[in-house]
Amino acid sequence: MTLPLFYRETLAHARSNRLWAAAFLLTALIPFMIIFARVGFEICAGLIGLMFLWHSFSTHNWGWLRDPIAVVCLVLWAWMLVVVQPLAVSPSARWMEAIAWIRFPLMFMALRFWVLAVPSARTLLASIVALLLVVVMVDCWWQLLTGTSLSGYPRTVQGRLTGPFDYPKVGLFLGKFAVPVFAICVAAAAMAGARRWLIGGVIVWALMVLTVLMTGERSAFLITAMATAVIAALMMLREKRLRVPCIIAALVGVMGLVALYHANPWVRQRADMGYETISNYRQSDYGALAISAYDIGMAHKLHGGGIRGYRGLSPDLYYKQTMFRGLHPHNAFLEMFAEAGLPGLLIMIALIVVMGRNAMQQFRMARGVEVLLPAAAFGALIQHFFPLVGMQSFFSNWAAVNLWFCLALIFSAIPTRVRSN
Repeated sequence: MTLPLFYRETLAHARSNRLWAAAFLLTALIPFMIIFARVGFEICAGLIGLMFLWHSFSTHNWGWLRDPIAVVCLVLWAWMLVVVQPLAVSPSARWMEAIAWIRFPLMFMALRFWVLAVPSARTLLASIVALLLVVVMVDCWWQLLTGTSLSGYPRTVQGRLTGPFDYPKVGLFLGKFAVPVFAICVAAAAMAGARRWLIGGVIVWALMVLTVLMTGERSAFLITAMATAVIAALMMLREKRLRVPCIIAALVGVMGLVALYHANPWVRQRADMGYETISNYRQSDYGALAISAYDIGMAHKLHGGGIRGYRGLSPDLYYKQTMFRGLHPHNAFLEMFAEAGLPGLLIMIALIVVMGRNAMQQFRMARGVEVLLPAAAFGALIQHFFPLVGMQSFFSNWAAVNLWFCLALIFSAIPTRVRSN
């Protein structure tokens, strides 16, 4: 049996560079660790960053520090250490969180400029994660049909799915990973002329979106469907031959959702609950947390209350009765405003703008099927940072690794002026 070319090329590169091989292995383990071992993905992410620093030192290649994304991340980190924490309400409580935050951008840089700068390795990693996502998707559908997932977790009392997790977050996992992973797989299949794999990738991508809907995670479905729609719209702008198929697919999708809403009580229940939350936002759990974060930010406009300070500063009035217990505001922008002040919020917005500008520059320059990759990068940004849906914490370990890993995966697939050898 002949192994795929991208596997053979990756294996050859690993044999010639053992440090890179170890970093790639740790990178491939992170998606599995996100499911099965929270401590494991922290260790993997930390080791990848340290290996990247050693690689940069040993090769005298520090060009990645000039990348605009790296510059903005360093500015944000410096703001946390020099201003936010010294002036925090409890400055000694969360110093380690502020110091260790740089591990996330460092992992992003390591993957983008070193580990996944090898195209064959990127395709291999996307293929591995795609198989993992399919297994998780099957686990979710089994749980939906039988009440218990193949991994042994029962469906929640509210009816939400958990898949291989111990509480409802499988929708966020599937949705956020599906966009970069299947964009890379579909692009690789198209460039290789593998029509069957191309069609199969698109079909599985659509099934992922449907699975996220069935998990009952409303925000996860909204941002995943929105990212997919944005990618399709951008593709139609550049590729005229895709306009009719994309429009037909969109119409079929909308009609399918309408039919599913009327035919499936579970989907109708979650949709109606979402509408009720939006209609009465200020009285909802999400609204209470958001208002609390806004008040904290307004009280500490210049420097915020400190990293992870929200959970200590949020008044009992706002979050005692909510299901989230005030750990974070479930909105990254309000969280940054409350914990790092207005300057921290502006730096975070600058980071998103720099990433979006990079994606749009490459989108304008890309040709043919390669247009899909920067379009997916832009869609992933919307997926992770769309401000009008409930989001996870910008500083929480599980959510942060998920965010930085997925963005690194898709941004490593689009060209950049600076590359590490």
